[in-house]
Amino acid sequence: VAEILERKRDSFVGIIEMSKTYAFVVVDKRILPTDIFIPINKLNGAKNKQKVVVKITEWPEGSKPVGEV
Repeated sequence: VAEILERKRDSFVGIIEMSKTYAFVVVDKRILPTDIFIPINKLNGAKNKQKVVVKITEWPEGSKPVGEV
């Protein structure tokens, strides 16, 4: 594979885990092999340990996907 142009899914369900400066979502059923990084300003009111739907907004090469709740 030379380049990924588009992914089949961009929304996932999981549990949000928060710290003071960032958060991440652990995807249910491990459909995605990595957690999704969520910037604090993209939480949209989500609280620690809540089940959320997250949309991946970018996936930098060699890094975790970035999303928003």
